[in-house]
Amino acid sequence: MEKKEEKAVTPWSEKKLSLVWKTLLILALGVLAVATVFFWYQGGWENIDQLTNSHAVFATFLGLIAISFFVQYRFGVLERRKREIRRRVPVLFVFGVGVVVFAAALLWLKNPSASPRSIISGVARTPAVLGSALSLILGGAVLGFVLLPRGDQKRVKSVLLIVLAAFLTFVGPTYLLYAAQWLPIPYSYLALLGLACFAVGVFLFLRLFGRESRTESSGQDVSRR
Repeated sequence: MEKKEEKAVTPWSEKKLSLVWKTLLILALGVLAVATVFFWYQGGWENIDQLTNSHAVFATFLGLIAISFFVQYRFGVLERRKREIRRRVPVLFVFGVGVVVFAAALLWLKNPSASPRSIISGVARTPAVLGSALSLILGGAVLGFVLLPRGDQKRVKSVLLIVLAAFLTFVGPTYLLYAAQWLPIPYSYLALLGLACFAVGVFLFLRLFGRESRTESSGQDVSRR
């Protein structure tokens, strides 16, 4: 019992926790700002590719954001910390989109005459930027899902499965195959892929609607009793 009491973490005050959380996020943005000024000073906007391809800079940026959420969980009040973290999850989506906008702006400053298509393709060819954006967005989605109550988790799963089933049934045999034609895949394999997408989509639809009908019937039986 004495060892457990020694290891127990004293929760921080809400004001202190909020201050540290915001400070870490500001430091994360500061890393990008300082790195931008540094690389620009070294060689102007022509040198900015070194920033968009710098894994160290974006790893530090992600690390500070991760630490900010860890501190929120570690030192938050036990009864409120999940709710507080769930309230802050949208910041991850904002930062994820912001990284892409930031990289696109840098590429535009490097070449103001570039078309939007070339800027988007330039962002897509930078693993550090794309990986950071996807990590933040997917991390926010996973964290938000994990912190939901079980009932809400089941509803979210059902919605995602319905969207996946609709995508596989209607998009899989059409637009997905059209996009796959640009890949070096034989046509017979593409036909099998389209058929497999359609079959899996229909199977998911039948499974989901069958589950809902069973739930409704069981609910009616309980109400009759």
